Amino acid sequence: MTARPLATHLYRLIGFSLLPLLLMAVWLAVDRVRTDQLEMEKAAQRRLSNYISRIDGFIEARMLALKLLAASPLADDPQRWVDLYVEAQTFRENVGSHLIFADATGQILLNTRVPLGTALPRMPGNPDHAGNLALASGQPAVGNLFIGPLTQEPMLAIAVPGVRAGRVRHLMQTVFTAEQIQQQIAQIALQHGWALTLSDGNGQLIARQAPPGFDPERDVDPRWRFAQQLRFAPWTMIIEVPRKVQQAPLIEFALMLALGIVLATLAGMLGSARIARRINRQVTALADPTAPDTSPEEIKEIAAARRQIATAQAELRASEESHRDLFASNPHPMWVYDLETLAFLAVNDAAVRHYGYSRNEFLGMTIKDIRPDEDVPRLLENVAHVGNGLDEAGIWRHRTKDGRLLDVEIVTHAMKFAGHSAELVLAHDVTARKQAEDALRQRNAELERFNIAAVDREMAMIDLKRQVNALSQELGRPPPHELDFLNDAQAGRDSCKH
Repeated sequence: MTARPLATHLYRLIGFSLLPLLLMAVWLAVDRVRTDQLEMEKAAQRRLSNYISRIDGFIEARMLALKLLAASPLADDPQRWVDLYVEAQTFRENVGSHLIFADATGQILLNTRVPLGTALPRMPGNPDHAGNLALASGQPAVGNLFIGPLTQEPMLAIAVPGVRAGRVRHLMQTVFTAEQIQQQIAQIALQHGWALTLSDGNGQLIARQAPPGFDPERDVDPRWRFAQQLRFAPWTMIIEVPRKVQQAPLIEFALMLALGIVLATLAGMLGSARIARRINRQVTALADPTAPDTSPEEIKEIAAARRQIATAQAELRASEESHRDLFASNPHPMWVYDLETLAFLAVNDAAVRHYGYSRNEFLGMTIKDIRPDEDVPRLLENVAHVGNGLDEAGIWRHRTKDGRLLDVEIVTHAMKFAGHSAELVLAHDVTARKQAEDALRQRNAELERFNIAAVDREMAMIDLKRQVNALSQELGRPPPHELDFLNDAQAGRDSCKH
């Protein structure tokens, strides 16, 4: 075996002592990273819902205004379309987007972009255009991107049908450029470095706010792409967190953690090394007879402490052996169980013999397993109120491995056992005594019934004798049965009353 200086062992001890702290620091760092990422994901979902509510509000406000115009009687009378055009211009000024009025065939009748009476084309024929959707369904609709026939710009539309007597008679539609939605998206206070995209039902880009040079396919992991559809439109809003933005705080935190670990480790090593050198010098002085003020004898305090420890250990071992013998060799079944789990922690030989379970079987069971099912609630109630000191818990029913029920008298004492809050139990089998008591009570009851029957029979015989005596007297004959003793007994009872 290689001998090494004490200092080497002390430095190893220091290193081993610091290692768990370092591992814990790393674990806490990993947990912190996971927590931060989860919080970032939740924040992205919350922000996405808020941003969608903003765009939904933009659409809903225009849809409500269109419903009012679609229900207006001005739309039903061509002679009043001049007034309708004035209302449409008011709509444009208040809402900020142009209004189109069309008939049920899709022919545009007026457009606030041009004077009333200007020849106008039909609405675009693509089926996912808002006007065509509203005409077909009879319900308000929001469409996808299309190229405006007059402006030749990417446009979006909201359409509300005018329904009369269950039929679509005309259509109110507001159109606005994708640039207007882009302005709404640009006004959103987006988290630095994130990207926000709004696309229509066909996946075409409507608007986006993103950092310069952003490429969603290159810069974003699928996990960090959060999408949700709008309430009033078939559009989808997406928040994307670029990889470098998502990893930046993690890298910063990792660097700070590494620096902290290095500094803490150096400080711990320096301080511990100083203490180790001091202990090493003292131990070296004790082991070196030539060192000044040293001797080969043991240090008095260390020797005294060693003797005290040895004495205490011997007494403890003797006490443990004594208690172990009292427990193991007790003729009555005894066990120790955990107050929290109710599991058996130790059983003596008498318990193994009496209940039929092996020691290993006991240690895999709880005290509920040796009770009838109907007694378990009472057992749990009793355990919940276990106090300190001795407790005579009374008579309980226990069940052996072969199914027999025993009546046992239980005495318990709370204790600490191998670090567990536990209770020591002594079970005195009183099954035979209880059976004898039950048999005695049964015999006494039978004897009582017999005595009552005998007295009743005797009284019946006396009554019959009286009848025979009375009949003999009527016939002029002497009574055949002597019953004077009954009169004497009655007289005695009467004198006792007086």
